[in-house]
Amino acid sequence: MISIDDSWRGWIAENLVLGSDGESIVATLVAHGFDADAARAGVEAARLSPYLAGFVRMRNRLRKRDWMLSIYGGLHRIRGEAGVPRRAASG
Repeated sequence: MISIDDSWRGWIAENLVLGSDGESIVATLVAHGFDADAARAGVEAARLSPYLAGFVRMRNRLRKRDWMLSIYGGLHRIRGEAGVPRRAASG
């Protein structure tokens, strides 16, 4: 039986972040000679890792940032096309 080393742990985490389901990850590990129970335990350990949770939070923040930038870009294009006149504040 092969033990799951750090390079495989990194592969597991990467695939979880990319959205692969746990069973397909386990199937790949078993196909590479790992025991099914050890593979499941490795996937579960990765899911529970605070490092992975931190990365997922950061990924979500970046996705939100990208979404907001695309909205601002769209608004900027609309404003430029409409030619909305601006006035100086009276005071």
